Amino acid sequence: MKLTLITERLIIAGGIILSIFISLTTLKYEIEKDHLFFESRANKVFNQIKEAFENVGRINREFNSLFYLLDEVSEDEFRLLAGSLLRQNRFIELVYFAEKVPLKNKSEYEKAMQEEGYTGFSITQLNESVNKTAAPEHEFLFPVKYIEPFNVKNSRWFGRDLLTFSVVQHAIQALPENPELLLFMPAEKEKKRLFAVQILFNGYSDNIGNRGLNDVFGILLYKINMFKIQAVMGTPDFFSTVQITLDDNLILPAKAAVADSIWLTKFEVEKSISLGKQRLSIQLTQNKSLLELNLMMPLIVLIAGLFITLFIWHIIRAHIEHNRLLAEQKKIIEDEVNTKTRELSQKTNELSNAYNQQLALTEELEAFSYSVSHDLRAPLRALDGFSRALEEDYHALLDDNAQDYLQRICKASQRMATLIDALLSLSRITRQDLLLQHFSVSELVTEIMSNLYTEFPQRDIEVVIADKMEITADKTLMYIVFENLIRNAWKYTKNEANPTIEIGEALQDGQKVFFVKDNGVGFEMAFADRLFGSFQRLHHQRDFEGEGIGLATAKRIIMRHHGKIWATAEVNKGATFYFTVAPLAAKS
Repeated sequence: MKLTLITERLIIAGGIILSIFISLTTLKYEIEKDHLFFESRANKVFNQIKEAFENVGRINREFNSLFYLLDEVSEDEFRLLAGSLLRQNRFIELVYFAEKVPLKNKSEYEKAMQEEGYTGFSITQLNESVNKTAAPEHEFLFPVKYIEPFNVKNSRWFGRDLLTFSVVQHAIQALPENPELLLFMPAEKEKKRLFAVQILFNGYSDNIGNRGLNDVFGILLYKINMFKIQAVMGTPDFFSTVQITLDDNLILPAKAAVADSIWLTKFEVEKSISLGKQRLSIQLTQNKSLLELNLMMPLIVLIAGLFITLFIWHIIRAHIEHNRLLAEQKKIIEDEVNTKTRELSQKTNELSNAYNQQLALTEELEAFSYSVSHDLRAPLRALDGFSRALEEDYHALLDDNAQDYLQRICKASQRMATLIDALLSLSRITRQDLLLQHFSVSELVTEIMSNLYTEFPQRDIEVVIADKMEITADKTLMYIVFENLIRNAWKYTKNEANPTIEIGEALQDGQKVFFVKDNGVGFEMAFADRLFGSFQRLHHQRDFEGEGIGLATAKRIIMRHHGKIWATAEVNKGATFYFTVAPLAAKS
């Protein structure tokens, strides 16, 4: 009992520990699944940002092509191209083009622009609110000539010298290292804004050499709204923080960090995009509390584990109780077994005695058959012989009634002999051993029909025999079955104008069924149970000859093959006899 109690406690403790372990494993799987989903969303965001900056590069190449292919780009040409590209890429807020003007030609350039319709045009520096760094002196000016989109708000840039803009100044300082690259600079005064600067050199050559402002003919400036790029990501609230830096310069700041906790799961991914010699870094994080995770499956696993542990404990308890009951019932069962054993022994003795009695009856039946075969035939032959002698020797002395009586005596003795032969044949069939073999039923039936045509050449009857019918049975006994059934059909169609007999097979409930069908006189189905009895007849002897033993013989043979036989009929419309045999019927 003590050992059983320890076993129960060990099973309960082990079940609880295993349930918690599997539940934690399931929770880990849920966390990994959320992590994979987070990485998928992060990759999508990364690809969208990368695609946006690739679009900036593509747009810049199209502008470069425009300025390098045309000697002079008109405002309409600039605005047509810029407007189309900006409508497709909403995150680019503005595109500026500044044309190089020698400092000594400032007045002439301003006058020329005024004559072109730009009244009040003058080249000025940017406001200190935008540019707090003093501009170095150069011998060239780069006033903004074209702006897209051009409106009241953006018109303040018109005529401003981009060399006084700190972003452009940084780009100019980087010329020795990046003479022809698109250079990205964060906006100092505007949050989530980024400028891209492209210096346009005279000529379109791969030989960059040591170029300076003397080789520049213009500057392209793109203003990029990082907030709109972030909006393209979709559902920004999915990420706890989104931080974008350009060469260690923070462009898109992250939200305030959440303190680490054991109840908090943090997913983080960081990737970089190469922008020429610059690098744009993107850091995405997601903080999830355990309550935000899908805890359904871990809870189900835990509850199921505890339930299974309880169930196993209940089974053990039931097993212990069951063993106790078995121990109590053991003696009772043993006593009952002993009692039943004695009763069985007694029944065995009774069955043995009954078997011996059956053997004795069988021997008596064989003795009776021998007596019938030998002792009864002699008086019948004597009765028949003396009746014939009396008729032949004293024919002239006997009147018609006496001669009729003698003929009836002869016929009765002959019929008695025929019945004795049939009865003996039926007895032999019951005791005969089966010799199973596989043979063609179609050939067997054809042989029987050939014998009948020879025996009754005057009969004109239509016979239909199915092809390729086969069976595994005792061939000699099956010959008797088919011969009795076919002779039965042959006999009961003798009064038909167009007699027909059909022998075939069919499938019923997956079992092969043989049938013999005729269009003869048929019979009432109410008397069908009398068909297969010995010496049972449904028609008078004077109408149809026979001893009434053929169908009984057929039934005995079918039963020996572990099959069944039955018939269906309708008066004056014929009858159909069916029978089955068990597959590979066992030898009786």
